[in-house]
Amino acid sequence: MTDRALWGQSAQYFVVKIAAAGVSLLGFALFTHLLTAAEYGRYSLVITGIGLVNLVVFNWIRLGLLRFFPAQRENPTRLLSTVAGFFVLMMGATLLLVATEPLLPLPAGLSGYLWVGLLLLWAQAGLNNDLEIARADLEPRKYGILTLTRAIVGVVCGYALAWVGFGAHGVLLGLAIGYLTPSAYLATRIWRSIRPSLVDRSLAREMLQYGLPLSITASLAFILQGSDRFMIKILLSDGLVGQYASGHDLGHHSLSVIAMTVGLAGTPLAINALERSGWSEARAQYRRNGAALLALAVPTAIGLIMTGPQLIELLLGEEFRAGARLVFPWIVAGVLCQSIKFYFLDSAFYLHKNTRAQIWIVLPAASMNIVLNWALLPRFGIQSAAWTTAASYLLAMMLTVAYVRGRLSMPLPLAEGGRVFTAAGAMAAGLWGAAQSGLDALWIQVTLGVVLYALVGWLVGVAEIRSLIASLRVRSGLGGGAR
Repeated sequence: MTDRALWGQSAQYFVVKIAAAGVSLLGFALFTHLLTAAEYGRYSLVITGIGLVNLVVFNWIRLGLLRFFPAQRENPTRLLSTVAGFFVLMMGATLLLVATEPLLPLPAGLSGYLWVGLLLLWAQAGLNNDLEIARADLEPRKYGILTLTRAIVGVVCGYALAWVGFGAHGVLLGLAIGYLTPSAYLATRIWRSIRPSLVDRSLAREMLQYGLPLSITASLAFILQGSDRFMIKILLSDGLVGQYASGHDLGHHSLSVIAMTVGLAGTPLAINALERSGWSEARAQYRRNGAALLALAVPTAIGLIMTGPQLIELLLGEEFRAGARLVFPWIVAGVLCQSIKFYFLDSAFYLHKNTRAQIWIVLPAASMNIVLNWALLPRFGIQSAAWTTAASYLLAMMLTVAYVRGRLSMPLPLAEGGRVFTAAGAMAAGLWGAAQSGLDALWIQVTLGVVLYALVGWLVGVAEIRSLIASLRVRSGLGGGAR
């Protein structure tokens, strides 16, 4: 695979994710105007809890699909039957868990959300499997249709149900409808050939060995991403959970949607390169993935930090703004580290089928997150949770770098990263000098940032920028290339 293949797939994912993120961001802004900070805090806690269960119970199935589908592409029926068997089994397990609601140690005010949360969990996990099939089969267009349909239907239904009086319950139910709509359409197209008799026990064992360590790792990763909200609820209040979550969600979604476009394209390309051409091409593709991720994510993170106050003023309800300003820049810095780890570095473990090692990387970072939150939250408030998040993600990223480079012998784009940070630093200096408030100033800053980064990046030799400019010149007829 070449840079052209990576950027071609990434561009398609980028268009889709930007469109879906725009819809979701609109919904996020509407929800913060429609719900109180306490209601949004409870909604955020439910979403975070669903995320934990999804990661622990269902996520390993999704990752197994991504890893094993390329080798089974010509005849995927046994793989899909095996996946469906695991999925039904996990649905039964989560149903039994929710049925024991009176025995569960739930935080106050959350018990009434379990059943709508269960529906959202199943719908989310089911669509995620369909999306992974599209990714593994290198079909970004199908992925895009599913993702955009989910976003539009979810936001429209969630807002409508909340507006007529269902509050946070209505938002959650609307999101579930959003996930179910494309899943229902695909049910007879992707999964119609599955049969219980076609479950492959050998493949099932291999998926379990590959996937179960990912479930443990995911539960630890949840501590990094979501436990702070529960600790804020326990140590502070629901309203402060809502303020923290609004700043966290705005920073996380704004940056991760950019980083995700490279990860969505890059990991399947590396796996396919390994299956078809061997380790030499897989390692080359892995390095290209990292260089592309840095070229997009680093300037985006710096731009978000520089323009954060305007974004918060524009998008969030007045009750949320003060808290969001405290946490936003730290969350963006942490999400940059998380994105480098999750969307680039971690794919080395998938390629090597060495998922157990991730447990020992995430464990110290998760432990540090809990200890620091417990010690700092009562004294410094929600801003300390953002400090802790950034520090924990940085530790997890650095430990992963050391393992991937040392034990797995995977190449890292260090020189490329240096050029990216040089260009992004010049962009930051320009934005600092042009700092103003207001929506008009925001558009000026965004345009200035893009131009500065592209210009300096071209001068210092950021390969991704030079490739993009050369491609645009050829397509426009200005470069003397074929038209």
